[in-house]
Amino acid sequence: MQQAAKASPIGTISEVQGPVAIIRCQHLPPLHQALRTELDGESWLFEVHQHIDEQRVRAVTLHGSSGLRRGMPVYDTGAPLTVPVSADVLGRVLNVFGEPLDAGPPLQTEDRRSIHGTPLPLHQARPA
Repeated sequence: MQQAAKASPIGTISEVQGPVAIIRCQHLPPLHQALRTELDGESWLFEVHQHIDEQRVRAVTLHGSSGLRRGMPVYDTGAPLTVPVSADVLGRVLNVFGEPLDAGPPLQTEDRRSIHGTPLPLHQARPA
């Protein structure tokens, strides 16, 4: 999972409606930026989808939203959501965060790509 350096929060959760959270920010993170909060010792990720005004963003949580509440601090990861990319991931079962779900060994790759990146042109893609 993506980690942010130990820093001060960029804002707090002001509203939660299902998987959507409204986050009041000191400065607006860019669209598609990954944000995180801590809940019971685990990181919960969000993705910024809309700037509502100069101080609030609408973000979608990539986990269940049960337990999220107003006032929780939110941190900027400094990057969009990424997944690992290398020959090591071929044939593996990964979750949306790029973490292995199969019984295979941990991934050894450091190469990651934004989930919003431009896909390779068809002529450069490997045949299946």
